[in-house]
Amino acid sequence: MTKIPNEVFMTRTKQDQTEMEKSRSDVMRETKRKLEDILNSQESLIEKMAQIEVDLLNHPDKELETELSDIHTDAANSYEKIFETLEKYTTRLNSLM
Repeated sequence: MTKIPNEVFMTRTKQDQTEMEKSRSDVMRETKRKLEDILNSQESLIEKMAQIEVDLLNHPDKELETELSDIHTDAANSYEKIFETLEKYTTRLNSLM
């Protein structure tokens, strides 16, 4: 039986570790892109609500205005939370590279 030298084993282990780190960084970059997409979607949602609010200036509907105001506030809070999460995640991702 042939014995594998330790140097060969260590080199292979380092290569495996490098591949795993690449894979992890690829997954993290994909996650970052998804978070950016969620943030952009949230921004689009807020813009559409603002357009409806402008439309309501010409065609008032108090009940809808009240509901929309609450939804807008919730959406803005969600946007801020997503933004903060994305910033923290981006910082972590950058520190790994």
